[in-house]
Amino acid sequence: MFAKRNLPELFFFFIILVFILLKIPALQLPYFWDELGVYSRAGLYMFDNGLGLLPKDLPPVLSRGHPLLFTFFQAIGYSIFGDGVDGGHITALFISIILLWSVYFVTAKYFSKYTGLLAVMLLIVQPLFFAQSVLILPEICLAVFILWTIYFWVGKKYILFGIFSTLAILIKETAIIIPLVIVFSELALYFIGKGNKGKFNFRGKYLILFLPFVVFGIFLLIQKQQNGWYLFPLHGDNVKISLNRIFDFGGDYLAFLFLEQGRVILSIMLVSSIIYLIVNKQLTEKRISVFLITLIIGGVAFNAINFYMNRYMLFVLVPFVILSSAIIIQCIQKNRLVVLILPLIFVAGIYCTNGKEILPVDSTLNILQKFQYDENMSYVEYLKEQQNAMNLVLDKITPSDIIYANFPISVAILDTRYGFTALVPNKDFKLLNAGNIQEGFQYALISDPGSYDYKLPDSAAIVLTHQVENQTINIKIYERK
Repeated sequence: MFAKRNLPELFFFFIILVFILLKIPALQLPYFWDELGVYSRAGLYMFDNGLGLLPKDLPPVLSRGHPLLFTFFQAIGYSIFGDGVDGGHITALFISIILLWSVYFVTAKYFSKYTGLLAVMLLIVQPLFFAQSVLILPEICLAVFILWTIYFWVGKKYILFGIFSTLAILIKETAIIIPLVIVFSELALYFIGKGNKGKFNFRGKYLILFLPFVVFGIFLLIQKQQNGWYLFPLHGDNVKISLNRIFDFGGDYLAFLFLEQGRVILSIMLVSSIIYLIVNKQLTEKRISVFLITLIIGGVAFNAINFYMNRYMLFVLVPFVILSSAIIIQCIQKNRLVVLILPLIFVAGIYCTNGKEILPVDSTLNILQKFQYDENMSYVEYLKEQQNAMNLVLDKITPSDIIYANFPISVAILDTRYGFTALVPNKDFKLLNAGNIQEGFQYALISDPGSYDYKLPDSAAIVLTHQVENQTINIKIYERK
């Protein structure tokens, strides 16, 4: 009797166990791209030098002007699990499990336990989430706090909303959209609500909506005082309000959310289910659905004026998965045969996990244009060849030899804790600063995709000795003649 009553919870824990087992191999991987260049280094710096949440507690080159709560969490994770790559990735996995539990809890609360289970399973098979789930990046942590802010507002727990919306904006500035999402959602409910027009009364407790603005404003004022600027100077050009840019980026984000990574199958089933339920007058509505829809719209709109990166859509993917699960479960309750289509959705996500696509891809794209960063598990192949190329040099390096490299290799060899080598710079080899004149090195490792600010000597002075490549990366190794 107990097992039957708690079957959804037991199945949830089984799903989480399988998920953890699938992610264990990735825990030992070296750091990749942004987690290597910024986030792991920030966490390790705070671990080495002490915890703090003020701008002065982290060098601007690592903080990039962002609030520091995520780095604070990561530094605590290093303290608990160790400062190696496994410690960093275990911390990220722990946050991902919290997100999965949050999705189950919130969805079960407002829809049903089986809707929650479906939402968790759908989220796990999304290539974006599956790849991000062990990477030291703030997007999953941000998604956790944003989801709970919606939950607490809908549940009229305004103090908890204030706390979690504040924590969300201290994870990343993107959370500044939360008050706008709430306001537009309430307006939509006001105008479409039956018999509710004219009954809205403003209450003092609603002023809690402005708390994220106040907290972020205070953070910026402190940052101006301690660093001399409000926003990180190099990021100033990334935010642009231009109609052309909004339409271009917005269209690309919508395509990514609804069509790419196998989600075209989910979207087709979602639209079909909605039409079926509307035709049969069986589509039920929930108040939280309006907030989740507004969150999707607001997330796409905000990202459209920001620097383009598909991983920024993770907090938008969460409400999309929850709403999709709710619609599909409604449809299954009306027609049990619909459940037969679910395996196709799961298979589509799994098929795209390593970077494949169901829809046709432009075959003329160069390697940089095809580079998918940390959007799926293809980053593992990038790391594999990066490690192979580095080993070709590091296995024969001597303490007097000098290495020159572009990013990410230039950072990968800075610290043994990044997971690539046990050799120590300035002890086992020397590293040439990228800003210096590129003379005097014995080996150069140039990665593509990678940073393109490198300068090599004339071709008469160097020779290409190795070229390591696969479909995700090309690394050229040069030696001086």
